[in-house]
Amino acid sequence: MKWLLPKHANHGFETGEAYLSANLEAMREVIATRYVTALREGGSLPGLVEADDDGLYVVKFRGAGQGPGALVAEVVAGELGRLIGLSVPELVRIEISPELGHAEPDPEIQELIEASPGGNLGMDFLPGSLPFTLPADSFDPDLAADIVWFDALVTNIDRTPRNPNLLTWHRQTWLIDHGAAFFRQHGDLPLSQPRSTAVERRS
Repeated sequence: MKWLLPKHANHGFETGEAYLSANLEAMREVIATRYVTALREGGSLPGLVEADDDGLYVVKFRGAGQGPGALVAEVVAGELGRLIGLSVPELVRIEISPELGHAEPDPEIQELIEASPGGNLGMDFLPGSLPFTLPADSFDPDLAADIVWFDALVTNIDRTPRNPNLLTWHRQTWLIDHGAAFFRQHGDLPLSQPRSTAVERRS
């Protein structure tokens, strides 16, 4: 069954499948020119990288422990979020050369870059953005409901009160870090196996 776009999301496409397919094919590609610094807040050790378009990107490397499946989850969840009208930083395919890490003194980062040649995932860096804190007056209840609904849709278990994975930038709330979405892909059972079957086998 085809899923229709929300009424407020007028992107010129009749169905969500058409929008998502076109958007994934149209992901911009950039080439990394300089590794700026490591961002050690995340377990995947993302890095701030400058590219040939003079932009800065938060890069998640396919050689990280979570593997390329986490990057796929980032793209699919991020573009779905954008589809329903949520603010998600632009995602790009960023080409990484192993030589990029030669000037990096940290051997862990050197190994990560060397293990991630070719295409990786970059998220547009939002300069001056701040970690989300609940406003003193109130938070838009419709936006809060949309975020909760979205996380349920993509089975994102990584947005919690202590770690909301939200940024405040230009008075807007931006959603980031969706690598843990579609969490079943990180399990031992094939995705084609229904969850009920897995439960029956354990019992």
